[in-house]
Amino acid sequence: MKKSPFLSLILLLLIVTSSCVNSQNVITGKGEMISQSRNVSDFKNITLNVPGDVYLTQGNFNCSISAQQNVQDVLITEIKGDALIIRYKDHTNVRTSLDIKINVSLPALTGVEINGSGNVYAQGDFSSDKMKLEVNGSGNLKMLNVSASTFNAEVNGSGGVEMKGLVSDNLIATVNGSGTVSRLTGNVKSVKLNINGSGEIQAAELSGESVKASISGSGTIKIGVHGSLDAEVTGSGDVYYKGTPGSIHKDVTGSGSVSAL
Repeated sequence: MKKSPFLSLILLLLIVTSSCVNSQNVITGKGEMISQSRNVSDFKNITLNVPGDVYLTQGNFNCSISAQQNVQDVLITEIKGDALIIRYKDHTNVRTSLDIKINVSLPALTGVEINGSGNVYAQGDFSSDKMKLEVNGSGNLKMLNVSASTFNAEVNGSGGVEMKGLVSDNLIATVNGSGTVSRLTGNVKSVKLNINGSGEIQAAELSGESVKASISGSGTIKIGVHGSLDAEVTGSGDVYYKGTPGSIHKDVTGSGSVSAL
């Protein structure tokens, strides 16, 4: 009896799927946590692709990792361009109930990227011409006292960026999804805030000279303004401003609002 083309396609997909699952090397963390130093240098950016906690400090190049031995064996730290990338070996699925802890120090920082559910905590003051913080997934990134001519924070997913003590000429903050950019404080000349979805940007304690705020969806923006405010809302989102703007331009389509705190 001839097999139908549809049945043949289903069988092929099952074979491919089974092959992909079997090709994954599953590692279950075992034993006590051990600390291991990694030889790294010449990087200005951090990319975290594992569900661990990274603690950043300013200083000489250094990286140490605390994890179970068989997890250490599949943890890769590599330099690509000017970025330190922390990841698992290809085709490896790691399961562990103990948190991976990573301490990284570097002289200067220009960017951090989190992919997944990892967390990055920056301790100390960092200064750069340009700095970009990006979270893709459910991870969280916290920083204190950053000075950058241009500062860009982006959250894609349900994660968060927390930033206190910012000094910058240009701030761009974007949330795509349900994530948050929160606790923004400091003084900024030009501010651009964008939300696509149900996320939040909390910057009421920030002092912005020229502010543009845009929401598409049900998100919420809170921003401090002492100059001009240009706000656009499409949907049920809300823009709240603190201070006394010299000028306000608002464009609302839907049930959203632009109002004073």
